[in-house]
Amino acid sequence: MSEQTLVSKKYRKRGKIGEIWHRLKKNRGAMIGLIFIVVLLAVALTVDLWLDYELVVTQSIKNRLQGPSLEHWMGTDEYGRD
Repeated sequence: MSEQTLVSKKYRKRGKIGEIWHRLKKNRGAMIGLIFIVVLLAVALTVDLWLDYELVVTQSIKNRLQGPSLEHWMGTDEYGRD
């Protein structure tokens, strides 16, 4: 092999996305931020699988305006919500 071929294989140019990914991997804070964004996006997209919306928005008149307790740590509002 010629010296030109060896140099070109060693110093291969990256594409724009490859260069961005390489710089991102070198920056620890950027990787932590990327992981945080990916986790936040995954939670937002899968929230319907593990949380029942109807359970969250239901109103309970019998629990209306209760003070703090073990069941309702901060008390309840005028609709009986935590």
